[in-house]
Parts: sequence; structure tokens; C-alpha cells
Amino acid sequence: MPRPDPHSGAAPSGAAVQRRRLLPGPYLGWTLVGSLWGFSIAGILSIGLFIMPVALAVTVVMCLGYTRPDGWPGALGGIGLVGLYLGLANRGASANPWPFLIAGIALIAVCALVSWRWYTRPIRPRHWRSRA
Repeated sequence: MPRPDPHSGAAPSGAAVQRRRLLPGPYLGWTLVGSLWGFSIAGILSIGLFIMPVALAVTVVMCLGYTRPDGWPGALGGIGLVGLYLGLANRGASANPWPFLIAGIALIAVCALVSWRWYTRPIRPRHWRSRA
């Protein structure tokens, strides 16, 4: 098999280009991790301390390799969902809900952008990388 030019980053001619697959289970698991951490930090003075051990346990399970780590961009979306929830919950209160809504929308947009880039970028196998 011909070796690619280490500086071009291109696949050798005739090689199949591989891409990551979006699996909904790990992605939703990481979304749960992000939302649990978001709720535990947002409610740190009330119920957040009770949610934090659950968030830590779910994070450890997701990081131990029982699931694929490719769903990590979902954690950003989970934190964004917490922002949207807080903004919608505060819409009739004296607090201004717009910072929460803007932060939630921004995090969900960043999640979508990172996910799109993560899942559409070709995977470079280790034997294609330079040994510099």
C-alpha cells in the first residue's frame, strides 16, 4: 500500500475514507451528562449538591469506555438545554430570562457545529500519520 505524503494529510490513492458514525445512545448519554452537570451547578445552593453525585457517577460510566466516546459533543447540548429550561422557567419572573435563553441557544448551536465537524471529518488511521 503506498504511503501518503505526511504533510498533505490526504489518504493514499485507492484507500477508503472512513468517517465516524453518529450513534444515538452514546450521544444521548453525553447529553444527559451535560444536563446533569448544568442542573447541579445552576442549583448548587438548593438541590444541586444532591444531583452532583449522580452527575459524577454518570460521567464516570460514560468515560470508562462502556460506550463510544464519539458522542462527547452532546454534553454541550445538554448544558444548552439547561440554559433554555432556565430561560423559559424565568420568563414570567422578575429575573431577566434573555441571558439564559441566549446562552442556551448559543451552546446548542456550538454543539450542532462541533457535532457536524466531528462526524463529517474523515478519520485518519494511525498508520497514515507521520512518525516525526
